[in-house]
Amino acid sequence: MVTLVYVIGTVPLVLVVVREIRRRTPDSGS
Repeated sequence: MVTLVYVIGTVPLVLVVVREIRRRTPDSGS
């Protein structure tokens, strides 16, 4: 059960980090 709680608490954190990285990174695809 510990792993389940760990994943549930880690996934949202990773998503936030990815969002910040995408925000700081300029869109070169356009």
